[in-house]
Amino acid sequence: MQPNFPLYIKVSEEIMALARKYADKFEQWGIDEAFLDVSDKVGSWAEAESLALAIKQEIKEKEGLTASIGVGPNKLVAKVASDFQKPDGLTIVKEEEVEKFLEPLPVRKLLWVGRKTEAKLKELGVNTIGDLARYDPSALTSILG
Repeated sequence: MQPNFPLYIKVSEEIMALARKYADKFEQWGIDEAFLDVSDKVGSWAEAESLALAIKQEIKEKEGLTASIGVGPNKLVAKVASDFQKPDGLTIVKEEEVEKFLEPLPVRKLLWVGRKTEAKLKELGVNTIGDLARYDPSALTSILG
């Protein structure tokens, strides 16, 4: 079956418009991902969870699709969290849980760590995000640029 890119783009635009209305700040990332800053709309992690569930429910009702959402104290953590329970997941990582959540994950889970960077890091014995966090930043800079 051939991909139907015009349909994908149409549905993406509809979902992004839906998501945009929930956000104080909105940044679309590709055809199927977005970052929503809802800091001014929610005052607690419980409120953030309720909002994420409402977004997921509206996408399901209006588009018939599931969505995975990650909630975190910053975009990097939220992105990793959104990939954590696919499909149709919701992962919330509170500020005090970030280190515990990220530490055991493979370094490849980080944005912009592709196959080549992952291979270089593995040569250094850096396999997890925790390994990377403990590695000397100046040594990494000299090795990776």
